[in-house]
Amino acid sequence: MIYNSGTSISEKQIYKYNKNGNIIEESVYQSGGILFHKKTYKYDNYGNMTEFISRMPTIKSIPTTLESREYFSIKPKN
Repeated sequence: MIYNSGTSISEKQIYKYNKNGNIIEESVYQSGGILFHKKTYKYDNYGNMTEFISRMPTIKSIPTTLESREYFSIKPKN
């Protein structure tokens, strides 16, 4: 949690992990419980990250969700 100069919370981050201990979701909330940013992660059977998605939810003045995706691949050694 991130606090303002006083004692009120300005931001809260919640993390979810899979059974292997890899982070699979990160949600960032502003004060008042408003979702500000959400990140999701996917992994292959070896624990290598294969996908990362970053989303910022709809803002009243922007009628869409902003999304960024990255994909990763690991080439096996010969």
